Amino acid sequence: RFLAEPPPGHLHSRILGLDNPHVRSRGLLARFSHLTPERRDARLYGKYAAAKGLIYPSFSDAVHVVRSPRIGNDWRRFRSIDFGYWFGCLWGALDPDRDQLVIYRELKTQDVNLSTNARTIQSMSGVERYDWTLADPADKDARNTLQRVHDMPTYKALKDVEAGIDAVLERLAICQ
Repeated sequence: RFLAEPPPGHLHSRILGLDNPHVRSRGLLARFSHLTPERRDARLYGKYAAAKGLIYPSFSDAVHVVRSPRIGNDWRRFRSIDFGYWFGCLWGALDPDRDQLVIYRELKTQDVNLSTNARTIQSMSGVERYDWTLADPADKDARNTLQRVHDMPTYKALKDVEAGIDAVLERLAICQ
C-alpha cells in the first residue's frame, strides 16, 4: 500500500542488487538462481514480494530423497525440534566430503504431550551422539523441560524465517 499510494511527503527508492559495483552481476544471478521468481526479483531488482504458495517449489522426491542413506561414522549429527500444531523433530547429518546435509529421520505428530514426544525422540535416537539439538525459541518452558526432565539439552534456534527459508533453498539447489 505504501508503494502504491505513498502518504504525502513520503517517497521510495528501489535499490537494485545488480547495480552493486562490488559484486559481479553474473555471480548474483547464479547466487539467486535457486529462488522463486518473486524472491529472485526482490533480491536482484528490489521488487516487493510477499511470501506465497509453496515455500520450497524446487523440492522433488526424485531428486532430493535418498532411500536408506548411508551415514558415515565421521559425519556430524544434529537434531531440530519444532513445538507447534505439528510437533516435529528432524535428524540430520553432514557429509564432510561433499558438504551435503542428509535428513535421515523424521518425527511428525499432533501429539501435544511433550514427555511422550521426548521419549519417542530418545527411542528413535538410540545411542547416537549429536553435536547439538536446536529447538523452537518460542517455547522456553518446553526447551527447559526437555533439558531438566529428559536430559535433552537444546540450543535456541534463530527465528529468522526468511533466512531459514533461503538457507534450505540453497541446500536444495542442484550444483552443476
